[in-house]
Amino acid sequence: MSCNNGICRNSTNTSGFIPLPASLMFTYISPVFGIFANFIVISGIYRSKLLKKSTYYFIANLAISDILLCTTYVANSTLATLAIYSLLPSTVHSVLCKLLTTFPRASSHICSIQTLIIISFERYQVVFKPTRKLSIKRAKLLCLLAWTLSFVLSLPLIFTSSHIKRLPKVCAAFLSHTIWTTIIYINLLFFQFIIPAIVMLVLYTLILIRLNRKVTGIRKESKLSQQIKRNTTYMLFTTTILFLMLLTPWAISLGVTIISHRLAIDMMRSPKYSFVIVIVKISRYMIPFTALYNPIIYCIFNNHIRQLFYPPCFKIQNKSKKYNKNPTNQIIARDPHNQKAVNYIADEAI
Repeated sequence: MSCNNGICRNSTNTSGFIPLPASLMFTYISPVFGIFANFIVISGIYRSKLLKKSTYYFIANLAISDILLCTTYVANSTLATLAIYSLLPSTVHSVLCKLLTTFPRASSHICSIQTLIIISFERYQVVFKPTRKLSIKRAKLLCLLAWTLSFVLSLPLIFTSSHIKRLPKVCAAFLSHTIWTTIIYINLLFFQFIIPAIVMLVLYTLILIRLNRKVTGIRKESKLSQQIKRNTTYMLFTTTILFLMLLTPWAISLGVTIISHRLAIDMMRSPKYSFVIVIVKISRYMIPFTALYNPIIYCIFNNHIRQLFYPPCFKIQNKSKKYNKNPTNQIIARDPHNQKAVNYIADEAI
């Protein structure tokens, strides 16, 4: 029996079957759920007239980015599996690594960060300047800008990425440390993680302080409007915090690479870098979850998105006593013809 980085070949095995590593199996299962859940969110926002608002367009943009991230993990695992069974030429494998994994994965990460920044500024405007609504046309342009910026910043990885030579032949952004490694990693660490995190945390801190302050002035909002605004802000704030938490091990590994001038894949071969080994392994398992938790958060905070996942349960809930306790439904109960006003309040609040 001969082993290479956890992949063992038994010379007496006549069946030719080679068991896949647990890490590859995990990167198949988790992304599939992420693709399915985010597809429901996108299709629901596209079909529902109630969700035709700028905030939901940003949520759909996040979902598209998450689907792209999930597909890169599936592609990486598929390419590594084909390499284990020697079904893919090395040159073809290298080209597919560039186009299907490394480049789109970096694009997905940068687009998610840019979209979360846009959402934090949009929430700030909704809370501090409620009369200045962001139009759907401008929201679409901002989403397009986020994707354009992500593609441009990820373009160098097409030239630097390839697959590692040992099994499993997973794709990597760099095979050796160069000056370009330091430049690209500094950009990712500072301009796509640390600075955006500081900006978003400051904005959400100001927003939460404002939302918990008593409204004074000529124009007072209704309780329904305040409740919807709070729920939407808490939902997006939770999404942002979890995203930053799950990406922290990845950011630490970038920092270690920048300081040590050694790639993480090289340091993982040496037992003396046990800290780096732990951080990289945690990062590999946590990053796929960044594409999976968003639909769960949306379902917890938002009735409209919850209805996309559980339409039968939602109909039953509407017929229960809890439905009558909803402030929106109390308005409808007092005046059945006031649905237009309710929709206007919800539209203004979100």
